Amino acid sequence: MDFLKFVNKGVEKSRKSQEAISEVNEVFKQVNTDLKKYPGGELHLERSISGYARVASITGTLAGVESEYLMHDRLVLSLKVKNSVFVEDIAGWKQRIDGYPCILKFDGQELSCSNPVHLISGMSELLASIGFGNAVNRLTKKALESADLNKRDASQDDRSATRASTSRSAAATPARALAKATSRVTTSPAEGTAAAKAGPAKPVAAKAPRKSRRRESDDNESTPG
Repeated sequence: MDFLKFVNKGVEKSRKSQEAISEVNEVFKQVNTDLKKYPGGELHLERSISGYARVASITGTLAGVESEYLMHDRLVLSLKVKNSVFVEDIAGWKQRIDGYPCILKFDGQELSCSNPVHLISGMSELLASIGFGNAVNRLTKKALESADLNKRDASQDDRSATRASTSRSAAATPARALAKATSRVTTSPAEGTAAAKAGPAKPVAAKAPRKSRRRESDDNESTPG
């Protein structure tokens, strides 16, 4: 028995599997290229792993699965608006190890997609479904509510800043009034400079007291001839 031919078969299956996985990835890329043009924000569809699948992988239920792609069991839609991202779980998802079929579960139905054409058709049905529309509406509502909340917070911050500024201004008013009153009773710089240039005042000599004329005549009369 030639066992090498079985090895070659395995290598060929692996090559085809990688090609199929690349085709699936390309379909998601095309879908997201259009979804990001949504006027209400940037929509993005991606495969995800549910909490159950994570627990199952840890406990060994999914033993032998090598790729994370094969562990994905949910499709998640996100809406990015400015710096915020909002997320909704919208559909079930399953992918075989050889790439196909891919299975979509939404709105009570299950679609099996065995090639890129079928997958594109299935994605189109998902995007046009009521469940997908509801998810978009919920995401849009969350984004609007978050924007309103941010506006209220910003307005409250502005009011707080205004009150703080007013309080500081009111506290500074008495200090400015006191400074003005002090400056009015203090010699001005010009007056102080003029006084310094003039120097100390010179003493004035006292005048000798004048004798009265009557006293002088009395003196003359009392003098002998």
